[in-house]
Amino acid sequence: MMRYQINFMAYFDDEEWLIEAKGCLEIEIYINQKTYRFNFYDQVRLNQEILDTLAHSQYFFDENIVILNVVNRANIINFLENVVDTKYMDSFKTQG
Repeated sequence: MMRYQINFMAYFDDEEWLIEAKGCLEIEIYINQKTYRFNFYDQVRLNQEILDTLAHSQYFFDENIVILNVVNRANIINFLENVVDTKYMDSFKTQG
């Protein structure tokens, strides 16, 4: 039985290169009958987001952030394979 299901957009396969270049992806993933919205970033893009936000605010906050070397299908799946069914899942917020 599949422990998770990734809700990749229909165009993901055709535009994965663009997502990698952009360095971020917000996506819903169903894990053990719960829905999570993950925010995947590469380090460069996350740094840009933090700096941009702090230029207009006194804090940066984003739920369910995961930092990957490269934001792509293989790394997202690798993350899930290593985290699902571990205590680390408790640190992520489900969608209400």
